Amino acid sequence: MIPGSALAAWLADPDAQERSFAGVMASADKWGHHPLMTDLERDTVGLAEKSPAAILAAADRFMDRAADFETLLDDLIAGCRADPFFRPPLYPLANELRTGLLLFHNPHLSIALNVLSVDALAAKKLSHAGGGSIAFDGQLTKFRYLKAGEATL
Repeated sequence: MIPGSALAAWLADPDAQERSFAGVMASADKWGHHPLMTDLERDTVGLAEKSPAAILAAADRFMDRAADFETLLDDLIAGCRADPFFRPPLYPLANELRTGLLLFHNPHLSIALNVLSVDALAAKKLSHAGGGSIAFDGQLTKFRYLKAGEATL
């Protein structure tokens, strides 16, 4: 969307701004109180032993509930379609390889939904001539690829 006159009209209309804000807040409330999210919070915070295996098992249970997640995502998409000034109440993430949203975060687990640019990934791989360094930060990462087409993962 190129906002132009629509943005000017929205900025001049406090009621329209309030409706946009109310939509974001309602979405945040629905997201935060949905059983998918509250179960994940309970499953990570309530663990007696917060071992990597236990945390990853909680993440797996979250990722296995695709229908619940799709329902929440459909609501965000509907909010964006209904109001061009609606913004999903999720923290945006981006780097040279991916663009996404932080879906869940607590001290034990972060889950993000990302779109990976295969062109940028290929360019990055090809740009490294010679040796490189590998650093290990001690964090575990798990990926689940959706709609990967014919990609070899």
